[in-house]
Amino acid sequence: MAVRIITDSAADLSRDMIRERSVEVMPIKISFGSEELRDGVDISTEEFYDRMSTEAELPKTSQINPFEYREKYRQVIETGDTAVVITISSKLSGGCQSAMTAAAEFPEQIFVVDSLNATVGQLVMVELACRLRDRGMDAEQIACALEEKKGSICVLAMLDTLENLKKGGRISPAAATVGSLLNVKPLAALRDGEIVVLGKARGARMGYVKLNEFIAQEGVIDYDMPLCFGYTGNSAEMLISYQKTNGELFEGRVYDIPVAQIGSAIGTHVGTGTIIIAYFRR
Repeated sequence: MAVRIITDSAADLSRDMIRERSVEVMPIKISFGSEELRDGVDISTEEFYDRMSTEAELPKTSQINPFEYREKYRQVIETGDTAVVITISSKLSGGCQSAMTAAAEFPEQIFVVDSLNATVGQLVMVELACRLRDRGMDAEQIACALEEKKGSICVLAMLDTLENLKKGGRISPAAATVGSLLNVKPLAALRDGEIVVLGKARGARMGYVKLNEFIAQEGVIDYDMPLCFGYTGNSAEMLISYQKTNGELFEGRVYDIPVAQIGSAIGTHVGTGTIIIAYFRR
Protein backbone atom coordinates (compact mmCIF):
# COMPACT_ATOMS: atom_id res chain seq x y z
CA MET A 1 0.00 0.00 0.00
CA ALA A 2 1.51 3.32 -1.10
CA VAL A 3 0.93 6.86 0.11
CA ARG A 4 0.10 9.09 -2.83
CA ILE A 5 0.61 12.86 -2.69
CA ILE A 6 -2.01 14.80 -4.67
CA THR A 7 -2.25 18.55 -5.20
CA ASP A 8 -3.78 21.02 -7.65
CA SER A 9 -1.99 23.02 -10.31
CA ALA A 10 -1.99 26.17 -8.16
CA ALA A 11 1.08 24.65 -6.45
CA ASP A 12 3.12 25.39 -9.62
CA LEU A 13 5.20 22.23 -9.50
CA SER A 14 7.66 21.84 -12.36
CA ARG A 15 7.47 18.78 -14.59
CA ASP A 16 10.75 17.59 -13.08
CA MET A 17 9.43 17.81 -9.52
CA ILE A 18 6.19 16.04 -10.47
CA ARG A 19 8.21 13.20 -11.98
CA GLU A 20 11.01 12.98 -9.41
CA ARG A 21 8.76 13.29 -6.34
CA SER A 22 5.90 11.19 -7.77
CA VAL A 23 3.28 13.88 -7.15
CA GLU A 24 -0.12 13.80 -8.86
CA VAL A 25 -1.45 17.19 -10.00
CA MET A 26 -5.08 17.98 -10.74
CA PRO A 27 -5.49 20.89 -13.18
CA ILE A 28 -7.42 24.02 -12.31
CA LYS A 29 -9.33 25.41 -15.28
CA ILE A 30 -8.62 28.76 -16.90
CA SER A 31 -11.00 30.55 -19.27
CA PHE A 32 -10.30 33.08 -21.99
CA GLY A 33 -13.81 34.25 -22.83
CA SER A 34 -15.85 31.11 -23.52
CA GLU A 35 -12.79 28.91 -24.08
CA GLU A 36 -11.99 26.74 -21.05
CA LEU A 37 -8.54 25.17 -20.74
CA ARG A 38 -6.91 22.87 -18.19
CA ASP A 39 -3.93 24.50 -16.53
CA GLY A 40 -0.73 22.71 -17.54
CA VAL A 41 -2.59 20.26 -19.78
CA ASP A 42 -4.29 22.24 -22.55
CA ILE A 43 -2.13 25.33 -22.10
CA SER A 44 1.44 25.69 -20.87
CA THR A 45 2.57 28.44 -18.53
CA GLU A 46 4.53 30.11 -21.33
CA GLU A 47 1.50 30.03 -23.63
CA PHE A 48 -0.69 31.43 -20.87
CA TYR A 49 1.48 34.54 -20.38
CA ASP A 50 1.80 35.08 -24.13
CA ARG A 51 -1.95 34.95 -24.48
CA MET A 52 -2.74 37.03 -21.39
CA SER A 53 -0.59 39.85 -22.80
CA THR A 54 -2.79 40.09 -25.90
CA GLU A 55 -6.26 39.65 -24.36
CA ALA A 56 -8.44 42.65 -23.59
CA GLU A 57 -9.88 41.05 -20.44
CA LEU A 58 -8.22 39.06 -17.67
CA PRO A 59 -8.71 35.30 -17.90
CA LYS A 60 -10.79 33.64 -15.20
CA THR A 61 -9.99 30.58 -13.13
CA SER A 62 -12.46 27.96 -11.90
CA GLN A 63 -12.15 25.39 -9.15
CA ILE A 64 -11.88 21.63 -9.42
CA ASN A 65 -15.31 20.18 -8.68
CA PRO A 66 -16.19 17.37 -6.22
CA PHE A 67 -16.89 14.90 -9.06
CA GLU A 68 -13.33 15.28 -10.38
CA TYR A 69 -11.88 14.71 -6.92
CA ARG A 70 -14.17 11.72 -6.35
CA GLU A 71 -12.95 10.09 -9.57
CA LYS A 72 -9.32 10.63 -8.50
CA TYR A 73 -10.01 9.18 -5.04
CA ARG A 74 -11.65 6.10 -6.51
CA GLN A 75 -8.50 5.46 -8.52
CA VAL A 76 -6.52 5.63 -5.27
CA ILE A 77 -8.88 3.26 -3.43
CA GLU A 78 -8.95 0.74 -6.31
CA THR A 79 -5.19 0.29 -6.07
CA GLY A 80 -5.34 -0.15 -2.29
CA ASP A 81 -3.42 3.07 -1.67
CA THR A 82 -4.02 6.06 0.58
CA ALA A 83 -3.57 9.73 -0.27
CA VAL A 84 -2.71 13.10 1.18
CA VAL A 85 -4.42 15.87 -0.79
CA ILE A 86 -2.92 19.37 -0.47
CA THR A 87 -5.18 22.09 -1.86
CA ILE A 88 -5.01 25.79 -2.65
CA SER A 89 -6.18 28.00 0.23
CA SER A 90 -9.88 27.69 1.00
CA LYS A 91 -9.94 31.51 1.23
CA LEU A 92 -8.80 31.85 -2.39
CA SER A 93 -10.80 29.08 -4.04
CA GLY A 94 -13.65 26.66 -3.45
CA GLY A 95 -11.44 23.80 -4.61
CA CYS A 96 -10.56 22.85 -1.04
CA GLN A 97 -14.23 22.39 -0.18
CA SER A 98 -14.64 20.22 -3.29
CA ALA A 99 -11.75 18.04 -2.18
CA MET A 100 -13.17 17.69 1.34
CA THR A 101 -16.70 16.97 0.12
CA ALA A 102 -15.45 14.14 -2.07
CA ALA A 103 -13.16 12.79 0.67
CA ALA A 104 -16.07 12.34 3.09
CA GLU A 105 -16.78 9.00 1.39
CA PHE A 106 -13.27 7.72 2.16
CA PRO A 107 -12.39 8.89 5.70
CA GLU A 108 -9.76 6.21 6.33
CA GLN A 109 -7.96 6.46 2.98
CA ILE A 110 -8.06 10.13 1.89
CA PHE A 111 -6.71 12.99 4.02
CA VAL A 112 -7.25 16.54 2.78
CA VAL A 113 -5.09 19.44 3.97
CA ASP A 114 -6.10 23.05 3.32
CA SER A 115 -2.69 24.60 2.63
CA LEU A 116 -3.97 28.12 3.41
CA ASN A 117 -1.52 28.95 0.64
CA ALA A 118 -0.97 28.94 -3.08
CA THR A 119 1.88 28.79 -5.59
CA VAL A 120 5.30 28.38 -3.88
CA GLY A 121 3.73 28.40 -0.40
CA GLN A 122 1.66 25.40 -1.44
CA LEU A 123 4.69 23.91 -3.20
CA VAL A 124 6.84 23.83 -0.05
CA MET A 125 4.01 21.98 1.73
CA VAL A 126 3.97 19.40 -1.06
CA GLU A 127 7.75 19.01 -0.79
CA LEU A 128 7.47 18.52 2.98
CA ALA A 129 4.77 15.88 2.43
CA CYS A 130 7.07 14.03 0.03
CA ARG A 131 9.94 14.09 2.54
CA LEU A 132 7.68 12.70 5.27
CA ARG A 133 6.35 10.00 2.93
CA ASP A 134 9.91 9.01 2.05
CA ARG A 135 10.69 8.69 5.78
CA GLY A 136 7.93 6.10 6.08
CA MET A 137 5.06 8.09 7.58
CA ASP A 138 1.55 6.98 6.69
CA ALA A 139 -1.03 9.30 5.12
CA GLU A 140 -2.73 10.26 8.38
CA GLN A 141 0.59 11.04 10.06
CA ILE A 142 1.68 13.19 7.11
CA ALA A 143 -1.60 15.12 7.12
CA CYS A 144 -1.30 15.78 10.86
CA ALA A 145 2.31 16.97 10.46
CA LEU A 146 1.31 19.34 7.64
CA GLU A 147 -1.52 20.79 9.72
CA GLU A 148 0.96 21.40 12.52
CA LYS A 149 3.59 23.06 10.31
CA LYS A 150 1.53 25.08 7.82
CA GLY A 151 1.18 28.02 10.19
CA SER A 152 4.94 28.57 10.03
CA ILE A 153 5.03 29.05 6.24
CA CYS A 154 5.91 32.56 5.10
CA VAL A 155 5.12 33.76 1.58
CA LEU A 156 6.38 37.21 0.61
CA ALA A 157 6.25 38.89 -2.78
CA MET A 158 7.31 41.96 -4.68
CA LEU A 159 4.85 42.80 -7.46
CA ASP A 160 5.15 45.01 -10.48
CA THR A 161 1.54 46.17 -10.16
CA LEU A 162 -1.61 45.58 -8.11
CA GLU A 163 -3.90 46.16 -11.08
CA ASN A 164 -4.68 42.48 -11.69
CA LEU A 165 -5.47 41.90 -8.02
CA LYS A 166 -7.84 44.88 -8.08
CA LYS A 167 -9.56 43.75 -11.29
CA GLY A 168 -9.96 40.24 -9.91
CA GLY A 169 -11.45 41.53 -6.64
CA ARG A 170 -8.64 40.07 -4.53
CA ILE A 171 -7.86 43.46 -2.94
CA SER A 172 -9.82 46.69 -2.57
CA PRO A 173 -9.37 49.67 -4.93
CA ALA A 174 -8.01 51.61 -1.96
CA ALA A 175 -5.30 49.01 -1.35
CA ALA A 176 -4.48 48.99 -5.07
CA THR A 177 -3.51 52.68 -5.00
CA VAL A 178 -0.23 51.60 -3.34
CA GLY A 179 1.01 50.37 -6.70
CA SER A 180 -0.43 53.05 -8.94
CA LEU A 181 2.56 55.42 -8.82
CA LEU A 182 5.35 55.29 -11.40
CA ASN A 183 8.11 52.75 -10.61
CA VAL A 184 6.59 51.83 -7.24
CA LYS A 185 6.90 48.15 -6.34
CA PRO A 186 4.16 46.86 -4.01
CA LEU A 187 5.12 44.30 -1.35
CA ALA A 188 2.57 41.66 -0.36
CA ALA A 189 2.21 38.48 1.67
CA LEU A 190 -0.09 35.50 2.02
CA ARG A 191 -1.37 35.54 5.59
CA ASP A 192 -3.99 33.16 6.96
CA GLY A 193 -4.76 32.13 3.41
CA GLU A 194 -5.38 35.63 2.03
CA ILE A 195 -3.37 38.23 0.12
CA VAL A 196 -2.29 41.21 2.22
CA VAL A 197 -0.53 44.34 0.91
CA LEU A 198 2.40 45.17 3.23
CA GLY A 199 3.77 48.37 1.71
CA LYS A 200 5.66 49.78 -1.24
CA ALA A 201 9.16 50.66 -2.40
CA ARG A 202 10.52 53.05 -5.03
CA GLY A 203 12.18 50.89 -7.66
CA ALA A 204 13.32 47.30 -7.72
CA ARG A 205 16.48 47.69 -5.61
CA MET A 206 14.59 49.36 -2.77
CA GLY A 207 11.98 46.63 -3.22
CA TYR A 208 14.67 44.01 -2.57
CA VAL A 209 15.66 45.84 0.62
CA LYS A 210 12.05 46.02 1.79
CA LEU A 211 11.50 42.36 0.93
CA ASN A 212 14.45 41.38 3.12
CA GLU A 213 13.16 43.60 5.91
CA PHE A 214 9.84 41.78 5.81
CA ILE A 215 11.66 38.42 5.80
CA ALA A 216 13.46 39.50 8.98
CA GLN A 217 10.17 40.62 10.55
CA GLU A 218 8.37 37.38 9.68
CA GLY A 219 10.96 35.21 11.44
CA VAL A 220 14.23 33.38 10.89
CA ILE A 221 14.30 31.12 7.83
CA ASP A 222 14.49 27.42 8.70
CA TYR A 223 17.06 26.31 6.14
CA ASP A 224 16.48 22.64 6.96
CA MET A 225 12.92 22.87 5.66
CA PRO A 226 11.71 23.30 2.06
CA LEU A 227 12.35 26.72 0.50
CA CYS A 228 11.35 28.00 -2.93
CA PHE A 229 11.52 31.06 -5.18
CA GLY A 230 8.93 31.91 -7.81
CA TYR A 231 8.38 34.41 -10.61
CA THR A 232 5.56 35.36 -12.96
CA GLY A 233 5.80 35.95 -16.69
CA ASN A 234 8.15 34.35 -19.19
CA SER A 235 11.31 36.01 -17.87
CA ALA A 236 13.08 35.29 -14.58
CA GLU A 237 15.26 38.42 -14.95
CA MET A 238 13.83 40.18 -11.88
CA LEU A 239 14.28 37.11 -9.69
CA ILE A 240 17.84 36.56 -10.92
CA SER A 241 18.63 40.19 -10.09
CA TYR A 242 17.26 39.71 -6.57
CA GLN A 243 19.25 36.52 -6.04
CA LYS A 244 22.50 38.16 -7.21
CA THR A 245 22.16 41.14 -4.88
CA ASN A 246 20.89 39.20 -1.85
CA GLY A 247 23.00 36.07 -1.85
CA GLU A 248 24.08 36.58 1.76
CA LEU A 249 20.68 35.32 2.92
CA PHE A 250 21.28 31.89 1.40
CA GLU A 251 24.96 31.29 0.57
CA GLY A 252 26.49 28.59 2.72
CA ARG A 253 23.11 27.78 4.25
CA VAL A 254 21.20 26.07 1.49
CA TYR A 255 22.00 24.85 -2.02
CA ASP A 256 19.98 24.35 -5.18
CA ILE A 257 16.94 26.37 -4.10
CA PRO A 258 14.13 25.40 -6.48
CA VAL A 259 12.63 28.09 -8.70
CA ALA A 260 9.02 27.87 -9.87
CA GLN A 261 7.49 29.65 -12.84
CA ILE A 262 4.17 30.69 -11.37
CA GLY A 263 1.32 29.43 -13.51
CA SER A 264 -2.07 30.66 -14.59
CA ALA A 265 -3.98 29.97 -11.36
CA ILE A 266 -2.04 32.70 -9.54
CA GLY A 267 -0.43 34.55 -12.45
CA THR A 268 -3.90 35.66 -13.53
CA HIS A 269 -4.26 37.61 -10.29
CA VAL A 270 -0.77 39.02 -9.71
CA GLY A 271 0.29 39.72 -13.30
CA THR A 272 3.81 39.54 -14.72
CA GLY A 273 6.96 40.85 -13.05
CA THR A 274 6.26 39.37 -9.61
CA ILE A 275 8.89 37.57 -7.53
CA ILE A 276 7.99 35.42 -4.52
CA ILE A 277 9.81 33.55 -1.78
CA ALA A 278 8.26 30.85 0.40
CA TYR A 279 9.89 29.29 3.45
CA PHE A 280 9.20 27.86 6.88
CA ARG A 281 10.12 30.10 9.80
CA ARG A 282 12.23 28.51 12.49
